[in-house]
Amino acid sequence: MKVVLIDDEILVSDYLENLLLQYDDIEVVGKFTNTLDGLKFIQSGVKIDVVFTDIWMPGYSGLKLAKDLRYSHPNLSVVFITDYVDYAIRAFEVQATDFIVKPVLKERLKITVDRVQQKISKSRPNQRLYITMFQKVNIVLAEDELVPIAFKKTKIQQLFLYLLHHRSKRVEKAKLIELFWGNLEPKQAISQLYNAIYMIRKKIEPFDEHLTITSYTGFYQLNVFHVLIDVDHFESSLSYLSNLNESSIEDYKKVLKMYTGHYLQGYDDDWIVSERYRLQDLWLQLALQVMRWYEIIGDEESLKALCISSIYFAPLSEKSYFYLMKMSENKGENSSVYYYYSKLQEILDRELNEKPSEEITIWYKKWKRELSIE
Repeated sequence: MKVVLIDDEILVSDYLENLLLQYDDIEVVGKFTNTLDGLKFIQSGVKIDVVFTDIWMPGYSGLKLAKDLRYSHPNLSVVFITDYVDYAIRAFEVQATDFIVKPVLKERLKITVDRVQQKISKSRPNQRLYITMFQKVNIVLAEDELVPIAFKKTKIQQLFLYLLHHRSKRVEKAKLIELFWGNLEPKQAISQLYNAIYMIRKKIEPFDEHLTITSYTGFYQLNVFHVLIDVDHFESSLSYLSNLNESSIEDYKKVLKMYTGHYLQGYDDDWIVSERYRLQDLWLQLALQVMRWYEIIGDEESLKALCISSIYFAPLSEKSYFYLMKMSENKGENSSVYYYYSKLQEILDRELNEKPSEEITIWYKKWKRELSIE
């Protein structure tokens, strides 16, 4: 069993390492006092079975580390070592394998080691399930086979999407009734909710190692185990990016490609639209950074391609149009300058009842004057 230790108190790590090395089948492959250094090591591809980490450290906490690893390394066990017993509930919210309160006792550590070894023995190759939420909700099986999770009744489909959107969180039954069956009598609404939950459970039953619905008094919760969801992968990958330069540009391009379409495309519920805009803006801000990089190094071909993608994914991105207008001017493609400016005018007027920014308007008028002089 290969182990990584992360604790800002080196004496704690040294003590824990000495305890662990008493086991013949345990190897400590990394020991860090900084969470981000530990994360980089884990992300480097070294085979690791379990991470022992302090739950609270300045900056990037052990809790945040566990949450991110849940998506990128779902089979990796995380064990929290901490002074604070009050953090136990939060630890298991991020699906930690175990939680040990300092000082670590040899007898208590053995329980944890046994628990981790049992988990490893039960795990199977390719156990992780991949789910898409960009565009359509699909389960991705071996050889990229897509299995859509679709229901004939619209309300059941919306309920499933709502539970998936709030995955691993408790959702009030009263809230669900208000959202989807608020126009019905209470008894009828409750009956519809119970029936919908039953239908969802039947649909996800083939994947019960990864997806289950738990019923609590007044709540439902969709649990996900060893599941990688594309929107989570996209967002967590953003947090791993270093400053944009020659060595990191490929990482930026990979993250940009993760955004394959709008969040839950085709559904316009308020909670979906707000999340869609948030993710869209995250992608756009990343794209604008890369556009600026292409501009600096003079890679107009890549800049143009990214601007066109940006207009597709974020049609109100004025900077993307502006880049295209200026590149067209440099190449003497006057018709393209007219085209991009008119398209920007059209979409801003239709969607926002606004005009292009003052900067773009001044530039365009100046270009037209110079063109007429020539």
